[in-house]
Amino acid sequence: MMILKATYMTVTTQIRPILSEYVRKKFKDFPGEMQALVKNLEMPTFIMPDDPAETATWTEIHIWEKKCNSYAKREEALEQNQQ
Repeated sequence: MMILKATYMTVTTQIRPILSEYVRKKFKDFPGEMQALVKNLEMPTFIMPDDPAETATWTEIHIWEKKCNSYAKREEALEQNQQ
């Protein structure tokens, strides 16, 4: 049983970098998230931008909108990559 476990760990350790590199090349949109998923074996988490302050300038609101768009694109890409 110990030999089997050691072999499994060796194979897993050797295959993960190869699989990770394949994933980085395969996925066009935000491949880093999928690559991290393979390396770390856990789903990436995205932090939603906080709402801008009520006294925010137009520029601050525009930057916030861009961050929200980026957040949505990353979430959507992750969902599509899982299919």
